Amino acid sequence: MGYRKISKRNGLEGFFRGLIFFIILLGFCRASYSLGINELISPIQKKVQSAQSKSGKQKIIDIIPYSARLVREFYDLQNKVGMEFDLVSVREKLEKVARDIDDLSIDIAFLEGTPHQNYNRLLYFNVELEEIDKSLGKIDKSLSLYRHTLMEARENWLNEKEKIPMLEAQVKRLGSPEVERKALSNLKKTIHNALRLIDKKLKPILDVEEKLSTLRTRNHALVLEVQDWVRNYKGEILEKNTPSLISPVFFKQLNGMLWKSAWKSLEEFTDQQSRHILKNIWLIIAIVIVTVILTILIYHSRRYVDMTSSWFIFTRHPLAAALFICLTFFAVAIRPLPPGWYPAFQFGVVVTVMHLMKGLFVEKWKLRVVNHLAILILITSLIRMIIFPRSLLRVIVACIAIAGIFFCVWESCHKKETPGSPLIIFSLRLGTLILVATLIAEFIGYSGFSLYLLNSFLMTVFAILNILMLYLMVSGFSELILYKLPFPFIRKNAAVILGRLKPILAFLFSGFFFLSTLVIWKVATTRNEALQWLFSLGFETGSLNITLGVIFSAAVVLYGAFIVSWAIQNLLLQEVLPRRKMELGSQLSIARLVHYGIVFIGFLVMLKVLGFGLTNLTIIGGALGVGVGFGLQAIVNNFASGLILLFERPIKVGDAIQIDNDMAIVKRLGLRSTIVQTLDNAEIVVPNSELVTSKVTNWTLANRRIRVKVPVGVAYGSDIEKVRKLLLECAGENPKILKYPEPLALFLAFGDSSLNFELRVWIDEFMEGTGEVQSELNNAINEKFNAAGIEIPFPQTDLHLRSVDEEAAKSLLGEEEAGTSEPLPEPEAP
Repeated sequence: MGYRKISKRNGLEGFFRGLIFFIILLGFCRASYSLGINELISPIQKKVQSAQSKSGKQKIIDIIPYSARLVREFYDLQNKVGMEFDLVSVREKLEKVARDIDDLSIDIAFLEGTPHQNYNRLLYFNVELEEIDKSLGKIDKSLSLYRHTLMEARENWLNEKEKIPMLEAQVKRLGSPEVERKALSNLKKTIHNALRLIDKKLKPILDVEEKLSTLRTRNHALVLEVQDWVRNYKGEILEKNTPSLISPVFFKQLNGMLWKSAWKSLEEFTDQQSRHILKNIWLIIAIVIVTVILTILIYHSRRYVDMTSSWFIFTRHPLAAALFICLTFFAVAIRPLPPGWYPAFQFGVVVTVMHLMKGLFVEKWKLRVVNHLAILILITSLIRMIIFPRSLLRVIVACIAIAGIFFCVWESCHKKETPGSPLIIFSLRLGTLILVATLIAEFIGYSGFSLYLLNSFLMTVFAILNILMLYLMVSGFSELILYKLPFPFIRKNAAVILGRLKPILAFLFSGFFFLSTLVIWKVATTRNEALQWLFSLGFETGSLNITLGVIFSAAVVLYGAFIVSWAIQNLLLQEVLPRRKMELGSQLSIARLVHYGIVFIGFLVMLKVLGFGLTNLTIIGGALGVGVGFGLQAIVNNFASGLILLFERPIKVGDAIQIDNDMAIVKRLGLRSTIVQTLDNAEIVVPNSELVTSKVTNWTLANRRIRVKVPVGVAYGSDIEKVRKLLLECAGENPKILKYPEPLALFLAFGDSSLNFELRVWIDEFMEGTGEVQSELNNAINEKFNAAGIEIPFPQTDLHLRSVDEEAAKSLLGEEEAGTSEPLPEPEAP
């Protein structure tokens, strides 16, 4: 026992001695490793370590790779500043903008004192100045970005330059070799070249920015001037700023100087337009080229249309139609047009409309109304192009108003009972009131208001003619395209597509006319402004802001979903599903499911457009649940039943079903109800829940084959086998009767007056052949039985008279016979 304790203690002491020896050996090896490493360190590194220990936190930079990196960055800088920005093109753009601003300054000065006559030109100048400001803003943005890039690069290189003294001190302190001294020299040269390059690029940028700032200042001053004139014009519309038209003061203004001033204005207008024609010669050339091309195309399109087509009117006058398209397109697309060009474009459009209207109106008086109004518009367009002195302009406005009043009164008094005449008569009477107000305002001295009324009225008439012609042209061209596209599906549905397209076009053009009317009557400055104002109308409810624009967008989304659904349904029913040889009912069920899916997606998108989130949808779902609990059970039940009918398909479109002892054909399966048509052509709306929960007989669920029964009775004593043989012959001779299952002729019973047989045959179609086959079989059976001498009996009844009174006997036998005949025996007493 003691020996074991001593052995155990000696073992522990040996273990600890070995552990201590291992630790000492490990420390000795580590010290030897450190000593070897230190011997391998170069003297320069030792100096660095000693210097680093003396300087504390000072960092040592390896000069050679550092210099190489900066050289690469310098080459990148050269490529970047050389390729990133084209300063020459910027200077050219600024010179062009400067010339445009100079021209606009001259034109604006030319209009000084006549804002009442040149409101549209002021709007043109305002739009063009805004376009110039936008272009200058884009140039300023690109210049600022480029300058910011250069300044950032300059700052980075200056930071690198600040490190040079530290590197020089490092080289001096460490006694670096010649290679590092040379690398340091190249590094200083690289930094110097980079800073010089950046400064060289920055100087012209700063000069250009200074010129740009000057141009933006001039442009902004002109914008403020034009806007002041526009505000003054709107404020002066209802002011009496001229003497009465019949006052001596006004007649004194009609002197020789007036005509000289008018001639001078005409010369200035000619010079101004010559400058604008040379400046926009490309636009004139483009109009001519496009007009020629369109004329050729419209002329050759007549071979593809007939006289009933809406496009035929324009093929009769191809040049007028092409010119109308060009002038209308360029007047809308090129905004703004040079001063005086928009009235000139209106002049051309009115002339082409007068020419094209000859094919639209059969009644001459309607065409005469359009032509006379067009002449008034032409005169007004000429007035808007040339700046006349105010006194002469007042006389011209009064003459136009008098002529317009006379014409409108004359035409409105001769009423014509033709389609569309009430609307035209109402328009003429409304025009008469406006022109009378124009004339009165001119006579009492409100010349601004008078010119405003006349110009707004005639421009509204012009907008009506222009948009009406555009609508007819787009409708006719759409008809031409749809009927000539190389797609059979589109050509087949061209009439339906046109029927859906025309209301959309009518809505869009009506909206465009409404916006144009707001601009014409000075409610808004531009159509975009009018559209933004119109779409901003609305109200707020909680966190939702419901505006007219949001409602319009939601309506477009939902209507678009219906249009897409209609197109896909027709594509499936006409092109895709028939190729799979599916039943008509299956095709219609698939099409309806696709329709509901697309409409549901459109409904969700519409809710998203309206601003309803998931929380709002949860609230709507809760409200719907409450509604279902209180009064919508039947609707939801029918809705669920409709889904069951569509998916399970116990009833399909075209099936023959029996409802309340009436046979009917299923015409349409809806989510709420099903429409069936009886054999009497009566349509019945059946709730879907009745078709799911009630017993319904579907004669054509699996197939449309049906058995026809023809009962026949023959006289007692007829040959039974012969009768059966004749019946089977009648069935075999009818081509509508199927060979399988085979026809059967059965002897069913002994009747009261006949031997009862029944001929049972099968036909393919349930609804189309049942009655017809029965009629043909009855006719054939009658002919064969007559030929074979087989009698078809009728019911016979024997009447046995047990007793009759004397008066009845006399009436039956007649008075004379009753007198000669023996009296009937008295009935025995019971």
